[in-house]
Amino acid sequence: MMVLSQELKAIAEDLQSGPPISTVEQRKMGNLVTLLSRLAFSMERELEVHRMGEDGKAGRRVNEQLATEQLGALLGDPDGKVVRPDFGGRS
Repeated sequence: MMVLSQELKAIAEDLQSGPPISTVEQRKMGNLVTLLSRLAFSMERELEVHRMGEDGKAGRRVNEQLATEQLGALLGDPDGKVVRPDFGGRS
């Protein structure tokens, strides 16, 4: 399994402390960096989806709480009376 941070660290160490690299090695390094950028992009999208899911859960909780408070305010009578709806079915 490829680990992004470890691969990037290895590339940085190779470029900083190693001998000059040939054109073939440059192409290999370029291909590896391209692959790592695709991996990073995929990980970023996965994290974004996870965060949106978490935000959705929090939003649903807040909406439910606000709706409950509003319903309580509408149904609660300050005088303690119970108001029953009359739809006109019985006389």
